[in-house]
Amino acid sequence: MLLVGPGNAVKTDGDSRQFTTIPYVTSTSHNSTVINWYPQTFIPDELFYANESFYNKTGSYDHSVRANTTSLPHKISLTGLESGTRYHYALQQNGTTVINQSFMTFAEKGACSFIVYGDTREQVPYFTQIERHRIVADRIAGEPNISFVINTGDLVSNPDDPEEWYRFFTAGKMLFATTTYADVRGNHDSNSSLSKDLFGTDGMYSFDCGDAHIAVLDSTDYSGFSLDEQVLWLVKDLASTEKWKIVVLHHPLYTSEENHIGGFANLQKVYEPVFLSRNVSVVFNGHVHAYERIEKSGITYITEGRGGAPAYPLNETKTAGSVKSRENTLGYSRVTIDPETESLSIEVIQIADVSSDLRNVTQIYQRDTVVDRIILRKPDKKNNQYMHSSTPQLPLSGVFRCNNTINPIKHDISPAHIPSCIVSGF
Repeated sequence: MLLVGPGNAVKTDGDSRQFTTIPYVTSTSHNSTVINWYPQTFIPDELFYANESFYNKTGSYDHSVRANTTSLPHKISLTGLESGTRYHYALQQNGTTVINQSFMTFAEKGACSFIVYGDTREQVPYFTQIERHRIVADRIAGEPNISFVINTGDLVSNPDDPEEWYRFFTAGKMLFATTTYADVRGNHDSNSSLSKDLFGTDGMYSFDCGDAHIAVLDSTDYSGFSLDEQVLWLVKDLASTEKWKIVVLHHPLYTSEENHIGGFANLQKVYEPVFLSRNVSVVFNGHVHAYERIEKSGITYITEGRGGAPAYPLNETKTAGSVKSRENTLGYSRVTIDPETESLSIEVIQIADVSSDLRNVTQIYQRDTVVDRIILRKPDKKNNQYMHSSTPQLPLSGVFRCNNTINPIKHDISPAHIPSCIVSGF
């Protein structure tokens, strides 16, 4: 048996190019998950898996599942798993095995940590996902004990371009090797059947992780459900749980972005009354390629669109309720549910700066550079209060700087270049 790690080449479909087989995990619950891979031209014969305790002791697997290759899309479902447990798995095809993959099942109750980031799309010919999205994905891959990652939408620029999907999966391959991935449909993703095939989702869905309940909405024009239909679904969905209630969608209800100053009024009108009546604590969105925190009527609205797409400027005069923002950056938010303190904390991580002309990544920050920190108490607790600290941790010895000699021109993007001094800093 030939053992190859994640990111190694597997020749597919008679093509002269060498394609990397990239496994990824979706639709995880406390006792099940779905193993997928890209491209689909790689068809495994069998999947081997074991919980971390067995794998660490033996370096091998004690369970196996034969792949069902008779229907598309090809994927393998695993059931009867232990909750809150890390599993290791490998895919085998004709003696070639893709190894070193893992994921965590979700705890049924209690603690849960996860990552929110988004807008990972590229802008060819100026830069690709390999040059921008990979910087963020590789940093997230190093996060310990993360149950899942959710992308706030616009995973790609053109959902009908298989080459960009390949760059998306290649950019995120180290991330996909360590955790479950969840998607939110963005306006660029649009193709609903493809999202369903790749991630097993169809616009709106929800799931639980420990004491967190995450409801995903489809705010795009391509949704198969009207806003009214989604409201009816959301009311019923949120009424079914007493866990922390977190909503994720692509378009912002509130934003200071120049082209949508104030936010999307249609979404405010239909969704905000539900958020308020059903005790939603946090609403995450993408679409605006920046970070912004806005507080409205006890709800924290967070724009998290720093996954690699071209940066968007925010208006100098911020919309009412805007507390903190960051532009021209790459990064993500780390969310932690702590049952002991009955709190939800959000740490906003800055990874890199991008020049104002968007041509270069100009600065890489040390790991865990926190530029905003929020601690929330559940709305049904007394006083419905939240606490926060917005003081950033300044970059110290872990920061890599490069000179940018190009005169900034607003919204002008030319071929991306990551200087060698930044690359050497990883």
